[in-house]
Amino acid sequence: MKREAVICIIKSHFRPPPEPTVVLMSGECKIIGEEVFPWTRKDYEARDDVVWMFDGFVLFPKIPVIGGEHFVMPPVSFPELNESNGCLDVVSCSPAPSCDAMIREYAGLPVDTKLASIIVAFNRVKGFDASIPGEGSVKEHSLARSHLRRLS
Repeated sequence: MKREAVICIIKSHFRPPPEPTVVLMSGECKIIGEEVFPWTRKDYEARDDVVWMFDGFVLFPKIPVIGGEHFVMPPVSFPELNESNGCLDVVSCSPAPSCDAMIREYAGLPVDTKLASIIVAFNRVKGFDASIPGEGSVKEHSLARSHLRRLS
């Protein structure tokens, strides 16, 4: 993630993601399968061009696969951070379990399966006043952390 700021958030619960967090890609970078959420399931149930791999994932067998296939954890939007709070080009992802463990070890946090982590990266709006009413001026490196603290 090439952005000005990258933060990791670890907490017990996140809101559902706005788009799939896992897709199956062909060697030509075509989506040949994707995660399905309970609220998007109806979009696939009547379709005859999908195969259910399991309850939360569909395959698109009519899309030709050239060059093999691989699972990808694509970037996911993070609407809580946006231009109104000084952030541009915001993207998030869920780290793989091994990466999650390394992040927690680096931060001195226990590897607790009851907690989830997400990595959020963004660029800053040039000239944005990062002061938050009642908190005074917020240093640039903690801008997102302050906004996220208010959101949780």
